[in-house]
Amino acid sequence: MSLEKSFKVSICIPSYNYAHYIQETIKSVLKQTYKNFELIIVDNCSTDNTEEIVNKYISIDSRIKYFCNDTNIGLVENLSRCLVMASGEYVKILCADDLLEPRCIEESVQLLEKYPQVTLVTVARSLVSKELQLITTLSYSTKYKLINGHEVIKNCLIEGNMIGEPSSVLFRRENAKDGFNTNYKQISDLDMWFHLLESGDFACIPEPLCKIRQHELQGTKQNITSLVFADEEFGFLNEYRNKEYIKLNFFENQYASLNKAYIIWKLRHDITPQKAKEKISEHYGLSLFYALLPFKYFELLIRTILQSCK
Repeated sequence: MSLEKSFKVSICIPSYNYAHYIQETIKSVLKQTYKNFELIIVDNCSTDNTEEIVNKYISIDSRIKYFCNDTNIGLVENLSRCLVMASGEYVKILCADDLLEPRCIEESVQLLEKYPQVTLVTVARSLVSKELQLITTLSYSTKYKLINGHEVIKNCLIEGNMIGEPSSVLFRRENAKDGFNTNYKQISDLDMWFHLLESGDFACIPEPLCKIRQHELQGTKQNITSLVFADEEFGFLNEYRNKEYIKLNFFENQYASLNKAYIIWKLRHDITPQKAKEKISEHYGLSLFYALLPFKYFELLIRTILQSCK
């Protein structure tokens, strides 16, 4: 009787009608320098030829598995289904339109192996166009860092998601067994990162080891247009700001709220301007927002100057 091979890492690709991208994504996984992984594609009932493309790779690599949901269960539920199908000690959720650099898994695994107290590792990421032209590079830090999880939660609560998108992180499966929170559509990933960091530390790799595609078909774009993200961002802030280990002072509270409102204001040309104003007023007084806006500009100027000096 043969025993099924066990894998250290489960790379999970949740997909829906991304046949035009998924082949490149799979190729980037197969080029990994780290080889002890399984690749699981969880298809959310696509109507395109995703299965045909995946089957081509299954025939040449036994580490690849394909599952198709009977019905479309929604993005967040499909993320949790990925966790159910995964068997590895570590999990990477790789969006079907993103790419990994060859050393991404290897370097992330090394940190989880070296530091048992770390529950989440992130790499810097390159934001690219749909044609893979570089737009910008983002990272939690410009240096390798090992940071207390609660500190990272507080920083992200004030500044926004500095950790990154699902494709940029690797985490321990045992710490994520409850799945992704279906109460959130836009920030279910950040909610999961916070959940993981409540029980462990955070490690950051400053090298851009993944590529995050930016294009109009992304579900996140639809959430921005509908302003779903705004209610979630403020609700999320209110949920965490009063936790004992956070302890935001008055100024940090105001800055965090201003940051959320500022994001809406920056997107006023992508959504109806009046809707943007109404949403800012709903969560954060419009007059107070405009009174504090010059301070936000000053803060951005200082950051730009400091960044140029590095």
